[in-house]
Amino acid sequence: MQRLTTIHKSFYTFFLFLCVVSLLSISRSQAAVVLQYHHVSTETPKITSIAPEQFTAHLNLLKEKQYQVISLPELMNKVAKGHNVINHVAITFDDGYKNLLAHAVPELERFGFPYTIFVNPAVIDEKNASSLTWQQLKALTEHGATIANHGMTHDSLARIPTGTSMTQWVEMQGKKIEQAEARIKEKTEQNVRLYAYPYGEYTPEMQSWLRENNFIAFTQQSGAVGNFTDTSIVPRFPVSQPYDKLSSLSDKLNTLAFDLEPVEQSKVTVVNHGATNELVLKVNNLDFYPKLLACYVSGLGKQEVTWLDETTFKVSLSDGLKPGRQRCNCTAPSISKPSRYYWYSKPWFVMKEDGQWFPL
Repeated sequence: MQRLTTIHKSFYTFFLFLCVVSLLSISRSQAAVVLQYHHVSTETPKITSIAPEQFTAHLNLLKEKQYQVISLPELMNKVAKGHNVINHVAITFDDGYKNLLAHAVPELERFGFPYTIFVNPAVIDEKNASSLTWQQLKALTEHGATIANHGMTHDSLARIPTGTSMTQWVEMQGKKIEQAEARIKEKTEQNVRLYAYPYGEYTPEMQSWLRENNFIAFTQQSGAVGNFTDTSIVPRFPVSQPYDKLSSLSDKLNTLAFDLEPVEQSKVTVVNHGATNELVLKVNNLDFYPKLLACYVSGLGKQEVTWLDETTFKVSLSDGLKPGRQRCNCTAPSISKPSRYYWYSKPWFVMKEDGQWFPL
């Protein structure tokens, strides 16, 4: 009888353990998605554009599938507080092009969807013909728009000029970011301290500055957003051509945030040609079967994954990375949410063979 009681207690303890693990996995698998657009037009470069009718199709899909489209500040506030953000979506536009007025803005207002426009104040001040004016941006804030920081000018934060130290560069760029924030506040009365990296290029040093100065920064690499997301490199899914198909959008909206982080040297973003042959990542949430983890690298396809211990794995590159913006995407099916996949993306900015930067 005593032995039976002991067995029952052991079983009960094990059952409680499984429940706790399950609840932790579910809470850490919550995820939102941030969508990134530029132009909504058929007369602009395809790689940064989506046709007006396809943009409307995107909004229809969000409505039909009952995604909760909320403002970017509200989403990041929920993330900071650890609130449930599953099936939440935020819509963003980079650069603030005037063509948004023709179709995108009216459609967003028709659907009642809020959105964020990341702008470069110096470009607006120059009265660039293709950019929205301050008057137009201020008017949009009264109809669901958030105006946020894309840098004073559209300069990469990763491309340090010869003869400039990292300390000098970070200080100089930090001042420009604060100047841009002040200008946006002056002209729109908004001061949300949300920043989008121009070209999606950044360094760990600029990440640290933004984090220490209370900015939330957004990249251009793919991935969902969870309560554990590093707020100095919040991922966004680019959904311009050729990634604008509804099937592709559905897949992205269904993703979960992969709780991974690069280890040591793998945190570096700017790399010399031929200098990178592996990526080491640490997993903080094991709501997936390790054998089903798959990682793909730009131009190289699926790469070999080796588990170094229970929570750390290495992606071995089969060849050198070509100069340019490259990335590794890792995915795995969730155990707690069988129909959904985790998605993580790590970017590299690879120098040319002569040590010079690739074209913007």
